Amino acid sequence: MRYLLVVCAACSFHAHAAPGDGAVDAMIDAPPVQPLVRFTSVTSSVAMLRPGLYGFDVFTTLQNDLDHDVTGVAATLSFGGREAQFRWRDADRREGVTTLQPTTVSAHGSVMFHFVVDARTSAAPPGPVVVNGVATFVDGSRQSAMPSATPLSLPFMTMNAPIVVTTAMDETTVSTTTSLREALAAANAAPGADRIVFDPTLATATIALDRTKGPLPTITEDLAIDGNGVTMSVDMAWQTMPGSYGFRVSGGLVAISDLHFKDLAFNYKLEDVSTNNCGAGDFPDGGAIRVDGGTLILDENRFSDANVPEKNCYAAALRIHGGTGHRIVHNTFTAEVMDTMYIDTAVKEVSDNVMSSTADPTKGDECIFINSQGNSDLWITGNTCVDKEYSGVIANGGDAGDLYLINNTFVRTGIVDLGAVRRSNARTIHARNNIYVNDNPAAFIGNNAGALFDIAYEDASGSPLCQSCSAITPTNILTSDPLLDSMFVPGPASPAIDSGQDWIDVNGRVPGHFNGAGPDRGANETP
Repeated sequence: MRYLLVVCAACSFHAHAAPGDGAVDAMIDAPPVQPLVRFTSVTSSVAMLRPGLYGFDVFTTLQNDLDHDVTGVAATLSFGGREAQFRWRDADRREGVTTLQPTTVSAHGSVMFHFVVDARTSAAPPGPVVVNGVATFVDGSRQSAMPSATPLSLPFMTMNAPIVVTTAMDETTVSTTTSLREALAAANAAPGADRIVFDPTLATATIALDRTKGPLPTITEDLAIDGNGVTMSVDMAWQTMPGSYGFRVSGGLVAISDLHFKDLAFNYKLEDVSTNNCGAGDFPDGGAIRVDGGTLILDENRFSDANVPEKNCYAAALRIHGGTGHRIVHNTFTAEVMDTMYIDTAVKEVSDNVMSSTADPTKGDECIFINSQGNSDLWITGNTCVDKEYSGVIANGGDAGDLYLINNTFVRTGIVDLGAVRRSNARTIHARNNIYVNDNPAAFIGNNAGALFDIAYEDASGSPLCQSCSAITPTNILTSDPLLDSMFVPGPASPAIDSGQDWIDVNGRVPGHFNGAGPDRGANETP
């Protein structure tokens, strides 16, 4: 499925399916079924599921028993009616999948399709989940392949019964209700994997954390939190006793989705930043989430600090200091105070997020501040970063690990200075298909040791591609305006359409719908 990332000054942000996808999906059911073209196997790299299990592999084998080749083959997966609980994709270098899916099967031959699958927090018992192949192909007319007679049946790992939050009160009294604070404590106390859900009556509720009770319990074990749109907030009183977070994670596989974090920057200390936005220059705690261990999956949450004034320049909504394999995907950050996220360890990806300070550009410093990559590669893909005082991405640290910047859109970063992407030492940066619009003074700045740049298929509009860079010989750089609309989506006549290089391809849900004739540049892929 395609996603269009929508950005504006006074609206909330969501990922929307691109027009036309539904028509392609419907096509799967329309053609007649050809039993001589059939799936013979569906296999997985994991034996059991758990909520928040991201990045596992599913392989399907399609057999052609006809006496001639079939062409125009397009494949996807089915999940027994539970498709909304999974996200899947195919050609994706983040996951080591570098080959496009096959489109032809020779007579009496077979081909294999490789998908990378995420089990979201809503993917939970009961099980098993039945996974099968779905394909169309051309044999005179478009037809459908038979699914596997023995589909993959993936059970869930043993999990404790869901813990249901039934009150918006932040309390610990013995009663018939369960608060979020109590649910976290119960999850930590129970051996094994847990899942916290919210009673449907709380879908529009706000949980105002009680400062007198202190921070919520630190998450220490495997836990999935399915937020159901509930808002968690703190008020300005928290900044007089700073150092708290909405959540702290020290261990386990922790997946959090569909929660709203409101004004959690009040957890950062109150100080005078009127003349120096770094205040006293120290590095205190405080923010929405801090990770010191385990693995965090943060998917489709919303963060807003609209009511919080500018803070110390070290403030960040999300701080990742420990653990490994973290994925920050499909979240929306608006009106952030200072940095959106601070990274100081091994993070797998930061993908498809919207990070916008348009409501008040004076208090948003950077989208992504990298202090270290924990000796691992970091993929920053499909993000929209808008209206930052300083850089969109700062790539610091002398540790090993390449930085991949693929299909992002950077708009009006470096309002004061420092451009869209800044590097402090010799970290290798691979940049493909990014769009830079009015980034001051350039898209890349202060990045000497230019030989470590691998840059191609980029576009900088309204400012130079690079300042103070040496030995950069990029290819296929657009020279004309990308023709973006007010939401930074390339228009039909934009040279950004179909002009990129295929590194990331999230078409798993839509067979044959690779990136059109080619991937668009920027964070928005059109049908």
